[in-house]
Amino acid sequence: MEKRFEEAVLTFGQAIDASGDSVVAAPFTNRADCLRQLDRPSEALVDYERAADLAAADPEALWQIRTRMAMLHNDSGTRLFNHAQARKAALAFSRAIECNPRVSRFYLNRAEATVQLNRFELARDDLLVALRLDPKNHRARTLLAGLCPS
Repeated sequence: MEKRFEEAVLTFGQAIDASGDSVVAAPFTNRADCLRQLDRPSEALVDYERAADLAAADPEALWQIRTRMAMLHNDSGTRLFNHAQARKAALAFSRAIECNPRVSRFYLNRAEATVQLNRFELARDDLLVALRLDPKNHRARTLLAGLCPS
């Protein structure tokens, strides 16, 4: 499977090179998706950012690209958090939220990181947003109860 993603990265690169002045967002987005699957997040982010620039006039395409960027930042934050780098993780989760502020999980993840940094008010605020976005989020409710027992 990895070989197919590598081949796709090359093919999309060739398409981008051949497009000249008529470059569009889609090949950058598709190559970024492949790079993400190959666990090459830095390269994927560069392509997503280029795609976002090219799609600026198309709100729907831009939203889809920014959502992919958000997932990439969330993945990065999760890796950092799991390696006891809470400050860097919180920044990555913040970037995810900037890209797509509609995902409850991103706020929950940032809240867990900020708790590790003893930033309890920020964590509480994120948990409240997470619950506003997803009132059934059991983990957010549990963490909030631990921060605000009454």
